[in-house]
Amino acid sequence: MLRRTLAPALLLSVLALTACGGSDDAGPTTIDGTGYRTTTPSGWTDARKLAAKATFDVDRFYAKVVDKQIRDNVIITRETVPASVGDQPIERLEPEVRAGSAKTVGVPTPPAEAPTTLDGEPARTWTFRREQDGKRIVQRQLIALHRGVLYTVTLSSLASADKGDGLLRTVAEGWDWD
Repeated sequence: MLRRTLAPALLLSVLALTACGGSDDAGPTTIDGTGYRTTTPSGWTDARKLAAKATFDVDRFYAKVVDKQIRDNVIITRETVPASVGDQPIERLEPEVRAGSAKTVGVPTPPAEAPTTLDGEPARTWTFRREQDGKRIVQRQLIALHRGVLYTVTLSSLASADKGDGLLRTVAEGWDWD
């Protein structure tokens, strides 16, 4: 149905967890994305340079150092979908995107979570729990379809310091479509 799933965002998000860098404790930042605005959690900075080699379009990528090497991060991607797909409700697209993401990262397909919204648009979420380089990672994905574009928000954090529900909520609650 879709040309591709947005699972590569999940992979990039995992890779970014081990990137090194400094910390910036500035307050929340308003992100001007393509077709939307949102807010990052306090202290997060633009990390798109870490996504320079991605084989898919990263619209926005923000991260915060948790300890000297590990970053919580959020990646936002957007994919224009064919008109026949764009006419379908998000609940019909969600199983394919969720299963494709799970297959790409090699984990069982997680259950869908309670339906939600992203600035009034129906949205769907799910959570992956996995291990990478001996670290337990929690990744949440949220998808919404708006004006023929599938938006995917992927938030990754270490399981040991997981505040991902609140961090994803910060991004989602600050979301405004242009």
